[in-house]
Amino acid sequence: MPRSDRLFDIIQALRTAKKPMTAAALAEELEVTPRTVYRDIATLQARRVPRLVKRLKDSALQQAADAVLAKVSVVVPERLRPHIADAPVYVSPGMAAEAPGADLGEIRAAIRDSRKLYVGYADERGRRTNRVIWPIAMAYYVDATLVGAWCELRADYRNFRIERIQSSKVLRERFDQDGGRLFREWSALPKHRPEG
Repeated sequence: MPRSDRLFDIIQALRTAKKPMTAAALAEELEVTPRTVYRDIATLQARRVPRLVKRLKDSALQQAADAVLAKVSVVVPERLRPHIADAPVYVSPGMAAEAPGADLGEIRAAIRDSRKLYVGYADERGRRTNRVIWPIAMAYYVDATLVGAWCELRADYRNFRIERIQSSKVLRERFDQDGGRLFREWSALPKHRPEG
């Protein structure tokens, strides 16, 4: 198993665990040694996972990150716990605006379930349009959070700044991700181009 897959699996196992997991239990589940689990957790901590999530203006993701950090703290040996709980790491709060008219959890669910969204969106001049979009991805930057989507109004890919989404509603209608083609095409576009 590639290491990146294993790191992801550790995060998933800790996130979904109903109770604290030991390194031995994780090692057994992942078919590696407990020492490998300790090294992988140290790698995740060095990469600031999950602390960087704190800068996102997404309370559900922040709560999930706190839960993972709490579970990681229980798994590591006692002598290493202070390095996790009191690590000399500062993560700025970020400058991204909050989403007053959108529930980011709902948008992530629409992405996961391939459901269309009806949004009221205001451009940089405050002009509002109503659109049906196919949400493909969330892009989190220090200064902005974007919803990457196919826009039916423009018949093209667009990035919607969450602070400009004045209202949103998940529709029953689904769209076809076409085996990941939509995400690949969206990923190939410049990400700094928010919908005006």
